[in-house]
Amino acid sequence: MGGSKLLDTPQNLIRVCNSYNGLMESDPVIATDAREFGHKLQSWRDISDPVFDQSELTWYKLTEDGGRVKVNAPSYLI
Repeated sequence: MGGSKLLDTPQNLIRVCNSYNGLMESDPVIATDAREFGHKLQSWRDISDPVFDQSELTWYKLTEDGGRVKVNAPSYLI
């Protein structure tokens, strides 16, 4: 599993179950989907990009204080 402790800020962290985390790291199809949903960030990607909450079917921007703000889906998905 990858990552950087330097990037572990509230707006760059989401909680996922162990199974999904393992699939994001081992299954290329799941990894691609996770990148599109903002669950798996590439090092060059802006941490202010929105993330998709699959349980609520809603996109959110994560805030510096650990909160979230509802936003529209990213334009690359529309």
